[in-house]
Amino acid sequence: MAESQDIELILPDEEVDPRAADVIQESGGDFNSSEVADPQNEELEEYSDGVKKRIDKLTYRMREAERQKEEAIEFAKKISEQNNQLQTKLKSSDSTLVNEYQQRIESDKERARRALKEAQELGDAEAIALATEAVAKTSYEAQNAERLVARQNKRQNKKLSRLSYLKGEMYNQLLPTHKLKHGQRKTVGLVKTLV
Repeated sequence: MAESQDIELILPDEEVDPRAADVIQESGGDFNSSEVADPQNEELEEYSDGVKKRIDKLTYRMREAERQKEEAIEFAKKISEQNNQLQTKLKSSDSTLVNEYQQRIESDKERARRALKEAQELGDAEAIALATEAVAKTSYEAQNAERLVARQNKRQNKKLSRLSYLKGEMYNQLLPTHKLKHGQRKTVGLVKTLV
C-alpha cells in the first residue's frame, strides 16, 4: 500500500511570480520513482522503436522512389539524345539523297535537251521523238523531286511541332502537381493552371 506524504505549503502575504518561486522537495524514504516509471519507459521505448522502424522504412521508400525517378529521367534523356542523333542522320541522308536525285535529274534534262537540239539540227524524226520523250521523262522526274522536297519539308515541320509538343508534355509531367477536389489537378510553377 502506498504511503501518503504530508506536504506543507507556506504562502507569502504578497504576490509571487511563479517563475521565480523556489520548489523544495523533501525526499520520502520509501518512494522510488524508477520503479513506477520503468514499465512506462519500456512501453515508450518499444513504441519509439516501432516508430523509428516505420520512419526508416518510409524514408527508404521515398529515397528509392527518388532514385528510380532520377534513373527514369536519365534514361529518357539518353533515349532522347539517341533519337535526336538518329533523326539528324536520317535527315542528312534523306537530304543528301534528294539533292543527288535532283542533280541527276538536272544533268539528264540537260543531256535530253542537247540531244533534242542535235536531232532537230540533223532533221532526224526518230531522234527528235526519242529526245522529246527523254525531255518529258526528265520533266516528270523533276516534278517528282519537287514533290519529294515539299513532302520532306512538311514532314520536318510536322516532326518539329510534334517534338515541341512532346517536350512540353514531358516538362509538365515532371512538374509537381496538387490534387484538387473532384480529381482536378493544378500544376505548380506554370502560369496557366488546369482547374
